[in-house]
Amino acid sequence: MGAQAHDVLIPGERCNPRFVAPAWNGWGCASIFVASFAIGMVLSRVIFSLFNVITPVTIDLAVIGRDAAIIIVVFALRGLLRPTGPVVYDFLHPSSQSVAVGVAAGTVLFLISIGANSIEQHVLGGNQSFWRIPLQSHRVSTLAMDLGRGVVATPIAEELLFRGVLFRGLVQRMSLLCATLISAALFSAVHVNLYLFAPLLAMGAGLALLYYWTRALWTSIIAHASINFISIALTYAVDGTK
Repeated sequence: MGAQAHDVLIPGERCNPRFVAPAWNGWGCASIFVASFAIGMVLSRVIFSLFNVITPVTIDLAVIGRDAAIIIVVFALRGLLRPTGPVVYDFLHPSSQSVAVGVAAGTVLFLISIGANSIEQHVLGGNQSFWRIPLQSHRVSTLAMDLGRGVVATPIAEELLFRGVLFRGLVQRMSLLCATLISAALFSAVHVNLYLFAPLLAMGAGLALLYYWTRALWTSIIAHASINFISIALTYAVDGTK
C-alpha cells in the first residue's frame, strides 16, 4: 500500500511508512538524533556520579536511564520533523507475525555478526566476542537487570533512534544502500570499539533493512532484543555465574 496522508500504521495492514515524499525535515531529524543521544549520555553520567562507584548494577541503571531519556526525547521532539500528520515512528503494538519474523531475523543476524566478528578478529587481532556486548556481568543477582536492559530498554531506544529516526530520515533523501551503510556505521561507531566494528556494522545494516522491508519498527526491535537475549543466554551458559 502506498504512503497515506498520515503517518499512523493501520493494524493488520501493510502500510508504507514515510520512506518517500513528503520527507521529514532534515534538520529536525538531525536535531532529534543529536539531542536524544547527548541527553541520554549526560543522564548516564549523572547516574554514575550519584552512586560514585562503577558496578554491574550501576552500569545497568545508567544504561537504562540513558535509554529511557532517548525514548522520551525522540517522542517529545517529534514535531521538529514537520510531518503532515501525527508521527508515531511506526511504533504500535507488535503483531504475532512481527514477533515471529523479528525472532527469526534476530537469530540470523546474530549468526552473521558472529561470522563478521571472527573475520575481524583474524584480521585485526584481539579476542573480544560480539556476543558478550550486552552483558556487563553474569551474576544471578543481576540477571533480571541484564535482561531488562539488554532485551527491553536498549532495543527499544536504539531502534527508535538509529532506525526510526536516523535511517528513516536518510532513506528519504538517498539510496537504500547509502542510508543503510551510513546508519549502520554510526550505530557501530557509537559503541566505540574498533574490534567489534564489523559485527555491529552487520547488525545495524541488517536491522535497517529489516525495518525497510517489513515497514514495522517493532520487527527490528524484536530482532534486536533476540540478538541480545541470545548473547546473554550464551554468556551464562558458557561462563556460568559469578
